[in-house]
Amino acid sequence: MKEMLPLLADWTAIFLDPHMEGCITEVELRTVLQHSDAAILQKLQAAPDVAVKLVNLSIEWLHTLLPHVLSKVHRVSYGLLTGEDLEKGRKDRAPKSRLFLAVPFIGKDRPSDQSEFSQPDVTIGFTIMAFRLNGMRNFDIKMLLRALIDNMKLENTIKFYRRSACLAYVRMVVKVGGCVRGFTEDGRYLGDLTEEEKLARQKHVQDRSISMEQQDDAKKNLWPLEMLDLWDPEQVKVVFDVLCYSPPAVEYLLNEHILIPNMDTIDRSPSQLTASGQELAGPQLFGLSLGFSGTPNELVPKAMGKCMFAKGDDGQMMSVLTNLAVVSVHNFQTWSPSSILDFIAESRQIMVLSPNIML
Repeated sequence: MKEMLPLLADWTAIFLDPHMEGCITEVELRTVLQHSDAAILQKLQAAPDVAVKLVNLSIEWLHTLLPHVLSKVHRVSYGLLTGEDLEKGRKDRAPKSRLFLAVPFIGKDRPSDQSEFSQPDVTIGFTIMAFRLNGMRNFDIKMLLRALIDNMKLENTIKFYRRSACLAYVRMVVKVGGCVRGFTEDGRYLGDLTEEEKLARQKHVQDRSISMEQQDDAKKNLWPLEMLDLWDPEQVKVVFDVLCYSPPAVEYLLNEHILIPNMDTIDRSPSQLTASGQELAGPQLFGLSLGFSGTPNELVPKAMGKCMFAKGDDGQMMSVLTNLAVVSVHNFQTWSPSSILDFIAESRQIMVLSPNIML
């Protein structure tokens, strides 16, 4: 991430700069995104509340969330439900969050049966990565087209080629090298071309030789949005082949249909307070900390100093755990993880497993 951070900070600064309202320069913004700077942070206090929130969120993403997301392996640690897992989830009426968002995996191509990611930002990050690496499923393409058509119908006083949903559909297709009938290869409506542009385009089309590769690309000469029929499997299949890896299509699906309020896919609130143990026991919130609850080890907040262990604690714990008056021992001749768990679940006594079956 050290090599990636400057580049990611540059891209993030391009997005954030219009929201700063001149409080800090773009160079200062890139600097504070990479490392803390007291002088720049002081200037940020005069920035709008929304700008400060965006900067804080961006710093958290660049330094914490994104490294965590990129450290995980797709279809091993996380992924979308696909194939039989997706069909089973739809049949069992699984929560929308499991059907639409990335879920934890317990092995290669083996999603967890019930678990979901609890941290909203992590869930969003894994979901975006899963859609980019796996592509959209046929289930998602139909949902995307249905959302586009519904939005298109809302603009019933505007010509089709001017409606925002139709133009969004054209951008999705153009982004992956496709073309929509009635539009140019760069997404402009043919009726808006000048006479010179029309002549040049007509000459280019006539001079172009049609090779086998170009014949395959003819599939990308897609129907306009208003002519799509979601009940026609051949049409849907052609659109699926073009749009399944289109970044604008994934973005539209997430922003307009999945990651929206009242969709029951992800928790959403205007503000959320989060803090780690280091922050709660440090000088940021309180001037004095009297204690810190948790497992006794060296991982206490730095502000509290070194952990002082009480003499004899470890020995007393080992003495209790190995005392046959407190615990019992059962020696398994043959065993498996499932048989041990079943035995523990059925037993009413606390037991210690013998060393020869340590897992």
